[in-house]
Amino acid sequence: MTVQDLCHLLSPTSAINQQAIQLYLHIFCSQFQTTLLDTGFFTQLHQGGWSRVHSWFSSQKPTSSRRRKRPLLSEESSIYIPCRVNNCHWVAVTRREVGDKVIFLYADDTNNPGTEHMVRNTLSSSHLIFYPPSTQYQPHSNECGIRTLLALSIQALYHDSHPDILLP
Repeated sequence: MTVQDLCHLLSPTSAINQQAIQLYLHIFCSQFQTTLLDTGFFTQLHQGGWSRVHSWFSSQKPTSSRRRKRPLLSEESSIYIPCRVNNCHWVAVTRREVGDKVIFLYADDTNNPGTEHMVRNTLSSSHLIFYPPSTQYQPHSNECGIRTLLALSIQALYHDSHPDILLP
């Protein structure tokens, strides 16, 4: 990470460095006891299916030594899933478990129905425990860049996952 990488976070026309996303989410997960999937997860799932990413999940119950980057398939309150789309755009997705419901919160500044459809189909093709048939999916628009990180943070921690949580 360089100072220029950090400056790019604040520039609306600059690409966001995936290491910046990883570093931010790792620190955030440590602070708030949440989990994340690596920035390469979505691409691998999209290109190779579940067989390529099933090992990214832990099969053991949470312990203090469990890595934040290897969540359980279920029983995690929040899992950050930064999705790189078309090698140039970041979409914020957070998997939440609220009571007995699984909710996927989605935020994308392009508000492109094709991108949303592709992300939703890719995630829903993963595993029935990770993305059960009763999953609720809540789309929302936000800004790319540093606001993607803000969207992931709010999606994971906000107590009520209603459609207006990312309003300005």
